[in-house]
Amino acid sequence: MDRPGTSKIARPRAEVFHARALGLRAWAVDELSGMAEAHTHPDLELNWLGEGAINYLAGGRRWRLVAGQMGLFWGGIPHQLMVDSDGGRAGRGVWLTLPLAWLMQGGLGKETIGRLMAGEPVVLPLREEVARQWLAEIGTVEIGAGPGPTPALLEIEALLRRWASRAPEDRTTKGAAFAAENSPVPERIAAW
Repeated sequence: MDRPGTSKIARPRAEVFHARALGLRAWAVDELSGMAEAHTHPDLELNWLGEGAINYLAGGRRWRLVAGQMGLFWGGIPHQLMVDSDGGRAGRGVWLTLPLAWLMQGGLGKETIGRLMAGEPVVLPLREEVARQWLAEIGTVEIGAGPGPTPALLEIEALLRRWASRAPEDRTTKGAAFAAENSPVPERIAAW
């Protein structure tokens, strides 16, 4: 109850929505659009894009995913699908989430895990047949059963190991590079 002579102080709206762990999941996305706000969740997120292009803002840095590419990143960094100037619509894709435990138990090495946890995205080409196979395999895993060694998870681990073994300058594709000196000032400040 407000006392006479006092005023209510409006609380600012949260800028980031924090979701619960999504666990091991896979789903098809028929139409993508920009997100109104950033969100986090304690899972790895793997997105394959079948057509079009999408931009992400993650941890204050922009990166891009184009058709035929898979992007994998740590969902604990605030991230948001950004609207393009063409109306913000992109095509279909396959989305997966992988539990943090899967990453930690995979033996990928501290450096690789550290780079992912710091917000570095993995962007690699991926054929549609592979993305659809992952959807079929992971989509049938019983929730709560844990991330057993399905062929899809073994393939994802192999892709991450190959990515980690590349020279640093070869790990990020030019199309997915983080915002650089030509980015708007607020994005550079947020990234710093």
